[in-house]
Amino acid sequence: MLGMDRHEWGNVHLWVSYAFIFFILLHMYLHRSWLIKVASKNHAWRMWVGLLAGLLIIGVILFYPYGLARIGPDLKAWLGKTKRKLGGQGGKGDG
Repeated sequence: MLGMDRHEWGNVHLWVSYAFIFFILLHMYLHRSWLIKVASKNHAWRMWVGLLAGLLIIGVILFYPYGLARIGPDLKAWLGKTKRKLGGQGGKGDG
């Protein structure tokens, strides 16, 4: 589609996702006074729990592709060894 293969579309998807996360963070920064007022109304711990949860979610989203890329070859090799031990050839009938 549009002259790009699936890997190129994967890169487009990845960078659009990064831009989306950036704009979410920018939006939160621009509205920080409202967020602080609402989130910490009589309970400051709510603000910190929400902030840490948000940062954790963003961190997982940002670093998940890197983690998969690093363990991918090792995982594929391990899966290949497991299939050979079980007698499977990796074809359609092995599922």
